[in-house]
Amino acid sequence: MRSADGDLIWVDCTYHNLPEEPGIQGIVLNFPDITEQKEADQALQVSEEQYRFLFHLNPQPMWKYDADTLQFLEVNEAAVQHYGYTADEFLRMSIRDIQPSDEVTILTQHPDHRDNGKKSSFSHMVWTHGKRDGDVIFVEIKSNELQYNGRLANLVLANDITEKVKAEEELARERYLLRTLNDHLPDYIYVKDSQFKHIINNKANVELMGAKDEKETLGKRVLDYLDTEIAEKYIQHDREVMDKGQPIHNLEEAIVTHDNK
Repeated sequence: MRSADGDLIWVDCTYHNLPEEPGIQGIVLNFPDITEQKEADQALQVSEEQYRFLFHLNPQPMWKYDADTLQFLEVNEAAVQHYGYTADEFLRMSIRDIQPSDEVTILTQHPDHRDNGKKSSFSHMVWTHGKRDGDVIFVEIKSNELQYNGRLANLVLANDITEKVKAEEELARERYLLRTLNDHLPDYIYVKDSQFKHIINNKANVELMGAKDEKETLGKRVLDYLDTEIAEKYIQHDREVMDKGQPIHNLEEAIVTHDNK
C-alpha cells in the first residue's frame, strides 16, 4: 500500500466476514504494518542467496559437518573435484572417512571445536586428509560454527598446502645435509653478514675461534676472538669481497689462534 506521505509499505491483511454480528454487520479488516519484517525477510533472502553463491562457487573446497556426529551435511563443487568423491558419497560420509583417527580426536577435543555453543574458529593448523584415489594431502583448515537446520554445525574451508609442505620438508632436508657436510669438513667455514658478524660457523671454525659452540659465536665479529691485527686483516678481506663483489682465491696467510698456535 502507499501511505499518505507517499511511502510504499507492506501490510498483512486479515478479512473477517461478520454481516450477522450485532453492532458490526459487515466486513472487518485488520492490516498491521509489517514493512520492517518484510524488508528484513527480503534482506535475509538476499543474504542467503549470496552465501549459497559464495559457498558453491568458491574455488576452495568447503563443506558443513555436524558438530556432534561429524557427518557431512553439505559440500561444494570444489570439494567434489578436489577430493574425488561425489556429493552423494560425501553425504554418506563423516570427517572420520577423510582424516586419521588420531587427528579426529585432536579435532573434537580442540578448545575451538566446541565453545559452549559460541561461534568459534581455528586455523594455522596443518591436518592430513585422504582423497578418494588414496593420495594423502596436507590442508590448512578454517572453521566456524553455525546453525544448520536447527543443528550445531561447522562450516569449513580447506586450503591444500601439500606442495608447500613438501617443499619445506625438502628444504629442511637439504639444509640438514649441507649443515652435516659443513660440520664434518676439516676446513674452516663461516658466513658473515654485511656488518661482518658471524651468522654461520662450522665446527672447525668454532674450535679455531676458541668458542664453546656455534651459538656463542653468532652475532659476534672476528675481533671478539682473534688478535686485533689479524682480525682487522680478515675484516679487510671481507670488505673487499663485499664492496667489489669479486672472490679472493688462493690467499695464503699465517694466523695465531686463540691458544697461541
